Amino acid sequence: MSSLAAAVLLAAVHSLYRLFCFAQHAWRSLARRSTRLRVDTVAPTLAKIPKHVALILAYGKDEPWDIAVMTESARRAARWCEEVAIPNLSVYDRDGLLLHDLRGLCNALSAERVEHVVPPSGRAHARERVHLQHPLTPPPSEHSEANSRSWSPEPEREAIITLRRAEHPSVEDQDDVRGGLRKRRRSSHSESVATAVPLTIRILSRDAGKPQLASVAKSLLEQSRALHQTPKQTLTVEEVDALIFDMTGLPEIDLLVIHPLNGSSNRPLEMHGFPPWQMRLAELYYNSPRPFSLHEWWSGAARPLTEDAFCRALREFGSAEQRVGK
Repeated sequence: MSSLAAAVLLAAVHSLYRLFCFAQHAWRSLARRSTRLRVDTVAPTLAKIPKHVALILAYGKDEPWDIAVMTESARRAARWCEEVAIPNLSVYDRDGLLLHDLRGLCNALSAERVEHVVPPSGRAHARERVHLQHPLTPPPSEHSEANSRSWSPEPEREAIITLRRAEHPSVEDQDDVRGGLRKRRRSSHSESVATAVPLTIRILSRDAGKPQLASVAKSLLEQSRALHQTPKQTLTVEEVDALIFDMTGLPEIDLLVIHPLNGSSNRPLEMHGFPPWQMRLAELYYNSPRPFSLHEWWSGAARPLTEDAFCRALREFGSAEQRVGK
């Protein structure tokens, strides 16, 4: 009987502690909601914009993950990168869940209507439709060309898949050509589309990290043996950069956003096996877990990346000063 009473008392203490933690999180969330940021207002104020943003979708081994939430986070990040004219986005999850569900991700990108904001010109927004075009398929038909752009996967790498936009003429442009009318469109819509920076998205898993560095070292050794040369005692940073980029196609990262999927997790900051070489000079932003609802906090449900968190990461990068060891 005493053991039962002790168990009930312990459960009550834990429940009170969780309620206290939730009240604390709720207070902080309300304070943050009153100052929530938007990309269209933050972008013009940035002193500098990263050329390559990476997003780590972090989760522990015993924590729940939701592929729909991961896909939504990637879709949001892609939209915001296009709004700020960031040319490169890398999305990483340790186990390659997005790589295994690439079609779902591409479908999510295809359904998105993107507003391009081209700072600092201040031109009007331009809306354009995107759709998925898989490699090794026939040329798009007239019906499929109704969408002006498509997401086209490049030939797959072992641990990295690259998605690029493939340009296609719109139906309006085709009608002009067929009717002999070659109109010069001078609207703000066409100007914004013409000057918008194309976005390249890379999907990564942990196989793109340390295993790739091991492959580079092995490649150097095999090259030296093939040429009957003694392996070089020293390598320059530029040589290693070139070798790694040739093998992975992943450029250096300017801003790395770590987003824990579990809103109630208190795990310390981890890189979760992210490629170490490309992030060596990156500015890190840890989107510390802050659940915004009772269900999210109590159940530990996965949460997507928010616009406020993305804006705060951009502001932190814009105000950062890189001394590069000096």
